[in-house]
Amino acid sequence: MNKIDKYIQAFEEAGNIGNGALAVPPQNELDKQERDRLMKEYLLNKKEKASQKD
Repeated sequence: MNKIDKYIQAFEEAGNIGNGALAVPPQNELDKQERDRLMKEYLLNKKEKASQKD
């Protein structure tokens, strides 16, 4: 299975989760890079907030 097939499979599985989950695959490399950046930013913020609670 190549990289694109893995992406497609992951988005199909995410779309089957339900409960309002919407998975739209990146449309191009720039879109993918921006999503990666946003996810990293989200995870860093989440980690910071968790450490502030302690």
